[in-house]
Amino acid sequence: MNPEENPTSISVQADEFNASIVDQSGVLEKDHPLLERFQQALKAHLLRVKDQLEEEIAELDHRLEQNEKDSEEVGARLYDLQEEIDSQKELLDIYGKEIMEVSARRKVAEEMAAGYKKEYDEENLKLKEFKRIHNEHLVELDNLTILEAEFSKWDQEIKDEIAVAKRVASKDVKDQMAAAEEKRKKDLLVFNLDAEVRRKERELEGIEEQIKEQEGATDVINRSLADANSDLEVLQHEHKRLFQAWGEVIVAIQQRDRVLSRTKEELEYVA
Repeated sequence: MNPEENPTSISVQADEFNASIVDQSGVLEKDHPLLERFQQALKAHLLRVKDQLEEEIAELDHRLEQNEKDSEEVGARLYDLQEEIDSQKELLDIYGKEIMEVSARRKVAEEMAAGYKKEYDEENLKLKEFKRIHNEHLVELDNLTILEAEFSKWDQEIKDEIAVAKRVASKDVKDQMAAAEEKRKKDLLVFNLDAEVRRKERELEGIEEQIKEQEGATDVINRSLADANSDLEVLQHEHKRLFQAWGEVIVAIQQRDRVLSRTKEELEYVA
């Protein structure tokens, strides 16, 4: 017997069930319980899909709002960084000008110091020469003083001899005249020696005045040289400070460039 012709087979029962729930046109009736359950299930499914889509849309809106906020923050940071870049460029220009000015002033100070040193050396040589001449005149003056003392001693001896000759009756007039002539010569020699001593003393006084003036000029040069060295030290310190500040600005610019690079990467990621 063919299974399909058995009224108790599963396929026959299914056909009978389908025939019972489907009208003549092949469509379920509107008030059929199976259709109602299907509609309820479909509605529930669509509601779940709707809720899921609404959640996804809300999340996308939130992400979009957050991205817009992040973009605004990044834009503000970029603006601040640009302002800082402009400020640091101005600062670099200022430091560059100051370094050039300090370098120029330092060069002038070094030239002035070299000039003062040269002038000091020249004046010092002149002072040494004046002292040498002064010492020579002192030695000559001492010799003349000794010689004057000797002539004074000889003159006194001659005077004593003349006095003795006057008392001695045996001496003739010729000897007395010769003694007088000798005394006159001695007196003239002593006078000339005394005049030479006074002249040498005046020369020594002039040399001493020149030495004092030279020492004063040397002191002025020394003070000028000390001032120039002090100014040079100040300029060197200022030059060092500016180069340190320059280095700090360079480090800040490098740091800024790294931040700017990271910010651009964040912007690209947000976009």
